[in-house]
Amino acid sequence: MSVTASAIAIIQLTTELLTTTRKYYKSAKSAPGEIAELIDELTAFGVVLEHLKTISQNARAVKLRQNAANGVTSNSSNDSCLPMLQKMMEQGGPLTICYDEMLAFKMKLAEDQSKLKKSLKWPFRKDEIQAVLHRLRNLKAILDTAISSDQLYVSLSVPAFAGFHSCFQLSPKSEC
Repeated sequence: MSVTASAIAIIQLTTELLTTTRKYYKSAKSAPGEIAELIDELTAFGVVLEHLKTISQNARAVKLRQNAANGVTSNSSNDSCLPMLQKMMEQGGPLTICYDEMLAFKMKLAEDQSKLKKSLKWPFRKDEIQAVLHRLRNLKAILDTAISSDQLYVSLSVPAFAGFHSCFQLSPKSEC
């Protein structure tokens, strides 16, 4: 799956979780502070994912233009111009694990909603939510690092700046 497609899938799941969590926050008899904190963290995570999606789409467009300028007619959806993010998308990578965990979280919320139509009770303990928040924050930090790394990789790959970054070659044979 491409970086863009993966980002879109996780964005959609994050949006669904936000909607459900907000329902709990508004309806639950005793809405703990963790719900508000989770809403804030999911919102921030969604912003990072939207940024990731934009970067991925832009990098792909630049790659296609460079290929066209070089006479390459391949229209491959390969996101190899973003190697760190592509690595995160592989099976067992941080974003696939994140998606699976968020899906399980969503399913538990949906199961609880179907059981208790009239009075919603938050189905998670404080320590469970703290663990989810911790994982989201860690993943956000990993994503930020991967995005920065890939942006540096792309900027060093752009031929227009070849003279500027000749000391920062992508190969270990640099003689600066």
